[in-house]
Amino acid sequence: MALRDAIARLQSHAGALAGMKEAPIDPPESANQFPFAVSYMRSFSWKIESAGFSHAFVMLITEIHVARNVLPLDVQLALPFFEPFLRKLLADQTLGGTVDNIGGATGGFGSMEYAGHPTLGYQFVLTGPEGDGVKVTIT
Repeated sequence: MALRDAIARLQSHAGALAGMKEAPIDPPESANQFPFAVSYMRSFSWKIESAGFSHAFVMLITEIHVARNVLPLDVQLALPFFEPFLRKLLADQTLGGTVDNIGGATGGFGSMEYAGHPTLGYQFVLTGPEGDGVKVTIT
């Protein structure tokens, strides 16, 4: 399944970041260790190209969470994840062949929450070359 494989690839990249403690493929009910990464699909659109062949354009999200304890220390812990994660995406623009091509990302940095716990971190929203969702082939 291309979508699950794309999510697994994102989690593999996040899990390989220096200092990352946990990056499971399936999002858990709660995070046990921080820093923690979770990837998921937010929304999609689907287009039938021809009989038996179509594409889904999916908004893939990766969040990197740092436990919120002491703000200055938390910021120092979280900031170094930004560039290395984007470099991993730049080096793997098809997520191991699971999507057509990542065109870029939008997102933010700041206060977040996971399973009721306050966190600080990033939300990366992957986009396709046209700024829409990332293209996944459905056959």
